Amino acid sequence: MAKTKVERVGGETETSDADFIIDRPKFSEGTWVSATKDFTYDSQKVGHLRWGQILQLRGYRNDAGLVDHRLLIVMEPQPKSEAVVDKHFPKCGECGRNFINEQQRDRCGELHEMTAEERKMKRRELAHETVKEHAYGGEMPTQVIGE
Repeated sequence: MAKTKVERVGGETETSDADFIIDRPKFSEGTWVSATKDFTYDSQKVGHLRWGQILQLRGYRNDAGLVDHRLLIVMEPQPKSEAVVDKHFPKCGECGRNFINEQQRDRCGELHEMTAEERKMKRRELAHETVKEHAYGGEMPTQVIGE
């Protein structure tokens, strides 16, 4: 793969793969990220994000907080353009969103086929699974009341 010169913050330069940028200031507008769960980001332009969806930050004040709280993960290395994302990452045939892997893309396709009520129930189910995995190591604690 061809190498290209990339200018870093502070004027330094480095050589990297042609399709990806190795170093970019985090949280700046245009930084490529992936969503770790479903939530709304910039309801006017982006809308509801889906788990694994790839997008560029808009440069909002709370972008750093979304990354700090792991709702968004900064992609390393950074794709150079939307064309690179389209080339290297699976895309939903229904809405055109790019995802990190095929499983996430397939889930997006399934959500398109559901009614609004079914989607709401699925999101609740996924939220419960996320809490169970992260807070309790995969098993919900049981508590016997009255003993």
